[in-house]
Amino acid sequence: MTPAYLIDGDKRHLGRLALYSLPAIPLSIMIVPATALVPIFYTGTFGLDLALVGLVLLAVRLFDALTDPVAGYLSDRTRTPIGRRKPWLLAGAPILLIGVWLLFAPPLSPGLAFLAGASALTYLGWTLIQIPYWSWGAEIGRSYDERTTVSAFRESAMIFGIALASLAPIIAANYGHGIDRVTMFALAGLVTLLLPIALGLSMFSFREPQDHSGQAADWTALGQVLKTNAPFRRLVIAFAIIEFGKGASIAVMPYLLSYYFSQAELIGLVLLIPYVLIIASTPFWLMISRRVGKHKAIALSLFLSALLLSVAIVPLGREDGLIFLAIECAVGLTAGGFAVLPYAIVGDTADHYADQTGGDPMLATHFAAWSFVRKLMLALAVGIALPLLALAGFDPKAETVENVEATKWLFIALAAPFYLAGVALLASFPLTKEKHDAIVTRLASRTPQTASGETHGH
Repeated sequence: MTPAYLIDGDKRHLGRLALYSLPAIPLSIMIVPATALVPIFYTGTFGLDLALVGLVLLAVRLFDALTDPVAGYLSDRTRTPIGRRKPWLLAGAPILLIGVWLLFAPPLSPGLAFLAGASALTYLGWTLIQIPYWSWGAEIGRSYDERTTVSAFRESAMIFGIALASLAPIIAANYGHGIDRVTMFALAGLVTLLLPIALGLSMFSFREPQDHSGQAADWTALGQVLKTNAPFRRLVIAFAIIEFGKGASIAVMPYLLSYYFSQAELIGLVLLIPYVLIIASTPFWLMISRRVGKHKAIALSLFLSALLLSVAIVPLGREDGLIFLAIECAVGLTAGGFAVLPYAIVGDTADHYADQTGGDPMLATHFAAWSFVRKLMLALAVGIALPLLALAGFDPKAETVENVEATKWLFIALAAPFYLAGVALLASFPLTKEKHDAIVTRLASRTPQTASGETHGH
């Protein structure tokens, strides 16, 4: 019978983990265009106002964040022969693909209303897949280290997808195309090709664990876990701050390369190479996490990244685009810890909640709350960063673009300080491996009537 759980150290399960991780590739391909390319595509190709595009994307991402608890609620309440997570992976796919083609291959003169509608449909399909997918992964891995392994596989696949998406601008640039219709059409085609294949193969990785709780996520439950689960609340606050910094810097980066360094052809390389290096650095960060704990590994990763994004970029002049690329490559090596490890901690904090309350871990609720807050901050990041550029006098539509220095200083100011705030919150994170091991032991000793089907010990 197909297993429901990972057994850490069992090499027979590595292939199943690879199958489970496949959907992360097409899902993450969406990250590059959605955060970095869509704004410059609609402002550059179609001449839409920079500040208004930022505000529209802010509104859409707020809508996207509000759908996360709904997706968690529906996933938790679903009962089918193949489980409660897998049906939503399949249901979200056509919605996502329709949205992708509308957003990436729009009509000749799309306006702000079209951008809002196409973006909203894309994010809705994305959410319907992502929340159940994350929840399923936390159910596959049960212990502190098992969840680290699942997270490492999935996030490595996710980073591979981002790197794959980053090839599109590079290849397009070789044929004389920037961030235009050809580039975006290629990305839509790539998602359409890979998503059905990846989802189909993932169905054969692990069966879903039997659910005994019948407890569903909703808005009340979301507020409850944030209110009562102190470690989870701290993790969410930390990554809300971090996501704001990351999202704002990604939104500004294409304008920085295009107008300050005047090297738009580097956009693809800046997106590609650092993510390849994140994948390469993942075994190192896994080793560090097993030695010092996930939270300390993440804090170290953030600190090193913030150092590079602040000190190293400040002296760069307008002819230093290649040096900027080299710095971003170094950031790729340092960022592996906070790119791969956080999702594993969400599952650990859900176990803490189950131990604390005597009830269900409510994994979908935790992931919905986690995703809701992070998406909210990403929305604010784009919605604030682009209008700030416009407020500084930067207008990419102008015949002579002025105040291009604003792209550099905003890139620095909207990244490094927020990473350092994350370091302060995570360096002394209270849920250590020892404490989580004790929690797993207590949860495993529960009677079948009170134990959740989602949480068992070894």
